[in-house]
Amino acid sequence: MEGTVTWVDGVRFVGTASSGHSVVMDGPESAGGQNAGLRPMELMLLGVGGCSSFDVVQILRKARAQVESCVAELSAQRADAVPAVFESVHLHFKVRGSMRTISSVCQTFAQISPLINSNSLRRETILPPSVTFNVL
Repeated sequence: MEGTVTWVDGVRFVGTASSGHSVVMDGPESAGGQNAGLRPMELMLLGVGGCSSFDVVQILRKARAQVESCVAELSAQRADAVPAVFESVHLHFKVRGSMRTISSVCQTFAQISPLINSNSLRRETILPPSVTFNVL
């Protein structure tokens, strides 16, 4: 996996992944930006949510669950000091579909959630996320 981040102006950047997709990142006006894109840390949080949601849906599909919807609500706490790294991340999944299979898989996934932490990330930078599920 590769990508590039190119400075546009002010504090606006465009990130382009090797897949060819791009995203605009910008800061608030108070930091010299124009509020024209996601903040880089927002993008990181959404990436964690997107990756985890992908895994949840794939695991449920492999268990032959009929998934009607999956929404991950994300929240994070950042350090007050610079660098303002994530101190905690919480993912709350709202999953709708065939109840028995989804409940079983979600319980298993929640039990292994403390293990969800990449070795490539420094533990003092991002702690293991907490995960909760609502089966709708």
